[in-house]
Amino acid sequence: MTDLYDNRALEFLILLQFFIMKETLNLNFTLNVRISIRRSIIMKQKIYSIFHFTCPKCLHGKFFKYHPYNLKHVGEIYESCSCCGLKYEREPGFYFGGMYVSYALSVALFVAFWVGFTLFFPSASNTVQITSIVGTVVILSPIMYALSKIIWANIFFKFDIKSYKECKSLKEPVQSLDSKI
Repeated sequence: MTDLYDNRALEFLILLQFFIMKETLNLNFTLNVRISIRRSIIMKQKIYSIFHFTCPKCLHGKFFKYHPYNLKHVGEIYESCSCCGLKYEREPGFYFGGMYVSYALSVALFVAFWVGFTLFFPSASNTVQITSIVGTVVILSPIMYALSKIIWANIFFKFDIKSYKECKSLKEPVQSLDSKI
């Protein structure tokens, strides 16, 4: 009789442990899915900010004062966002860290061009390859500089949904061409 009682108690404990583990796994799965969805949304906002050169916090204010190819004012940024008020430069020399990003972008561009030349133009000499790669890097350097600054800012400034919604409500809707005629 005691063996039967011990077996039932053991089975109950095993079933209880199984259900607890199952619920924990479901909870962990749900949390992981929510976290990954949130990360993908944040990444979309960061990518938007990077490629449109907008404020990392609200996605509405302009980041740069001038176009990257305006060589007289290359890399000049506003002091703060015109919409949410985010101060772009946290401290003097904040964007020196962008040099690491610029280096990574240049290496990626170099490797992409080198692989492209090797695959599509195998008969091209090394001199032609290196000359074209260096020429491309020189031509794209203002864009690379601007991208490195905005990527560096997006690493340190967080997207804020409240600022985004407030700035979105402040923006006036764009009038269509028909209303101007």
